[in-house]
Amino acid sequence: MQPQPNPQALVVRYVILALAILAVLYFIARRQGKSLQTFLFSGTPGSMILGLLLGGLVGFLLRPAVPLVGQLPFTVVITRGSNLTGLDQMLVSAAKTSFNYLAAGGLIGALAGVALTQFIRKR
Repeated sequence: MQPQPNPQALVVRYVILALAILAVLYFIARRQGKSLQTFLFSGTPGSMILGLLLGGLVGFLLRPAVPLVGQLPFTVVITRGSNLTGLDQMLVSAAKTSFNYLAAGGLIGALAGVALTQFIRKR
């Protein structure tokens, strides 16, 4: 099991991840000849992608903690604990539950992104 990084390092990682996601979305929008705002909120898949990523991030941050261990690292969650060996295999069910939180957050975020886009378009 890898030790959890300190909170400041996590914030830096999340900020870098968010900037990378925005950069990818920006280049996709530019390739389609649109501004980032138009791409995200004009009914294109951009709003769904953004909602999926933000919802997945929220789901990951809200995943349950394991007693004596805390929240599992991203690599354990995303593999659903398949890479755990030895005594760590007792954490597989927690890893599966954490992955389900991440997936549900992503799904809810994607649906919210599409719904928000439709709401904005009707106004």
